[in-house]
Amino acid sequence: MKRFRLWAKELSLSQQLITIIFMITVSFMIFFFVFLTNSVDNFVRDEMYKVLHRSQTSVKLYLENDFENIQSAQDTNIIHVVYDLDNLTCTILNPNSISNELIKQISSKVDLATTYSQDFTYLEGEVEVLYSIIAIDDHTVLASIMNNTYKMEFKNAITNSFINVNMGFISIVFLVLMLWVSYLIHPLNQIRNYVNQIKNDENATLVINRRDEIGDLANALVDMKEPLDKENRTKEEMIQIVEENIKRIENKDFNVYFYVLDTKGNPSGSLEYIYQTALTLQNLGYKVTMLHQDKDFVGVGEWLGEKYSEIPHKFVGTETEQPNENIQISASDFLFIPEIFSHVMSQTKNLPCKRVIIMQNYNHLAEFMPVGITPEM
Repeated sequence: MKRFRLWAKELSLSQQLITIIFMITVSFMIFFFVFLTNSVDNFVRDEMYKVLHRSQTSVKLYLENDFENIQSAQDTNIIHVVYDLDNLTCTILNPNSISNELIKQISSKVDLATTYSQDFTYLEGEVEVLYSIIAIDDHTVLASIMNNTYKMEFKNAITNSFINVNMGFISIVFLVLMLWVSYLIHPLNQIRNYVNQIKNDENATLVINRRDEIGDLANALVDMKEPLDKENRTKEEMIQIVEENIKRIENKDFNVYFYVLDTKGNPSGSLEYIYQTALTLQNLGYKVTMLHQDKDFVGVGEWLGEKYSEIPHKFVGTETEQPNENIQISASDFLFIPEIFSHVMSQTKNLPCKRVIIMQNYNHLAEFMPVGITPEM
C-alpha cells in the first residue's frame, strides 16, 4: 500500500484520472462477468419463456379452431410439436428438425402437461434448450421449443446493450472528470508559472477569479508577493547605496576629517591611535584632514614623528575665534569625533556628512558629555 501511495504521488492529475477510470472499467468488467452473468442468463431465460407462452397461446387457439391456417400463427424462432396421447405420435408443425434425444426428453414430460404452460430446460451437449408444454385437451399436448440461435442473439443483444450503456456512462463520467481536472490544472499551472517567475526575479502577475481553495491560494500568493516586492526594492536600494559608497571609496573622492585634541607635546595613547589611523588612510590615497580648536596648535611631531605632522591640520575656530578659512563639508565626507568632544557632537549635528564617534573610553563619554546631550545630537 505504501508503494502504491508513493507511485500515485508521482502521477499528474491527468494520469491519476486515467488510472481511476481504468480501475473503474476493470472493476465493472469483473463485476459484470462474475456477478451479472447469471442474472443476465436468468433474465434471458424468463424472457424466452414468455415468448414461448405467447406463441403457445396463439398456436393453441388455431389448433382448437382453425388448424388449416396454423402456419400464420407460428413464430419462425420457435418449434412446435403436437403430441397425440392416444396414438402416441408427434407432429412437428415447423419445417425445422430436432434431435431424437430432445424428442425423447419432451415425450417423457407430456404426462405432466396441464392447461397451464409448464417450463423445462434440457442440456443438449453444451447447449441449453428451453421448452414449454401445455395440454390442449385430454388427448393432445403442445410442446414449444425455443430456437437456441434466437436465444443467443437475444442474450448478446441484452449484454451488448448493457455494456454499451455502461461504457457510455463511463465515457460521460470520464469526459466530465477530464473537464473538471482541466478546470483545476489550468489555474494550478498559472500558479506554478507565477511562483517560477518570482523565483527567477521576473515581473510576475497572477489573476485567478475563483472563490474556492485555489482562488484562496492564489490570493495568498499575491498578498505574499507584495512584502517580497517591498523587500526586494529595499534590497535594491541598499545595494545601490552600497555600490555608490564602494564606488566613492574606490574613487576616493571624499574627505575624511578627524577631530583631535592638542596635548601640547605630551604623549597620548588614544591620540596616537587616531593619528595612526589617519596616516594609514592617507597612505592609501584618501584625503585626510585633522581638525582642532587650538589657535596655538603644537601637534604630535616631537613625540610621535614628523610624518604625522605632515598630515594637513585645520583650525575650525572656537566660540570666540573664527577659523582662518571655511571648511566645505559635503554629504559624502566622513567626520570622526572622539568621545571627549561631546560639545562637537552637538555643534555638528546639522552637517550633511556622516559622523562617526570614536569610543575609546566609556568613562570619558559619561565624564565629558553634558546633561541633556546624547551622541545622536
